[in-house]
Parts: sequence; structure tokens; C-alpha cells
Amino acid sequence: MMADSLSRCTSNTISPDDLTIGTLNSIVQSMEAKMSELQAAWMVAAQSTGGGGSPTMGKTVRYKKCIYTMLEQVGRAREFIYLLLAVDTAAGRPKLKEVFGDCTHIAMIHVFIDTLSPMLEGSNLAEDGRLQQCHRACDSVEGVLRDAGLSDRLAEARQQAAEHAEQLAQQTAESTKQPAPTSTSTST
Repeated sequence: MMADSLSRCTSNTISPDDLTIGTLNSIVQSMEAKMSELQAAWMVAAQSTGGGGSPTMGKTVRYKKCIYTMLEQVGRAREFIYLLLAVDTAAGRPKLKEVFGDCTHIAMIHVFIDTLSPMLEGSNLAEDGRLQQCHRACDSVEGVLRDAGLSDRLAEARQQAAEHAEQLAQQTAESTKQPAPTSTSTST
């Protein structure tokens, strides 16, 4: 079943049948793996610039590939969220609450976007529509969750997601012996 969800999330489109927690888990797990790869490439690129200047100045092939694959995952998350918002029009949005009600997945997606954004500064990719649209989609879901009385759960999930992302960055830094890139944005 998990392999089926993973294959769906790595295909080019997401269908209404894919709007499940399993598919969302696969998307978030893939984003986490790609973020780890991107952070490692960021650190290598930073090292190649002598520690000064933006790692985007290093323009390593690995770094660029990691950026593009992470943006693909952001696009998949955006597609999933937009489709869920479009098909779950019933009063109270029960499907959205079923899929995102624990708040952890939406918090992780938001933190990954917040971590990715500073890595793209100075690049034409900083204005990539997938990044901006996914951020707006996350805001929409979070608004529904707040309206459903889940503000405290969402705040706690955002804090835990930020801590998890920081641990991921630290683990990557330790494995590459470089300072960890961190998010400079703390959206609420």
C-alpha cells in the first residue's frame, strides 16, 4: 500500500483518489529526503566558495539538481493541497481535516518551504511559482485548521516541525562537517 502511494506521489499528476494520508506521508517523506540532499549540496557549494558569498555562486551541478528536485516536490505538495481544497467543498471540509487534522504534515511542508526560500535568494528560482503557490496553499489549509479550533495543535506542530528541520540540518552538517543552513523565516 505504501509503495502504491509512493508511486502515485512520484507520478506527474495527483488524482482525487490519491488524496489520502498515505500519499501525503509519501510526499512529506520525499520532501524530507530531498531537503537533506539539498542541505548537503548547499554545504558543499558553500565550501566551494570559500565560506564567503552565497552557495548559489558555486553553481555546482549537484546543487542545481537538488534545487530542481526539491522544487518538484514542492510542486507535488502544492498540487495535492490545491486538489484537496478543490474537491473537499462539503461544510466543515471533512476530508481536509481527516488528512491534515494532526497538523504535522502541513507544518512540515511549511517549514521545508521556509527553509528552501533563503537558499534560492539571488537566483531566478526565488520567484518560482511552485514555491509561492505552495506557501499560499499551506496558509489556506492552516486557516481551515484554525477555524476548526486547531490553532494550538497547529502552533505545536509548527514548533515540532521547525525543531525536526533543525535536527535534520544538524545531522547533515555533521555528516559534511559544515555549518547547517537554517530557515530565516518563521511564518505563522
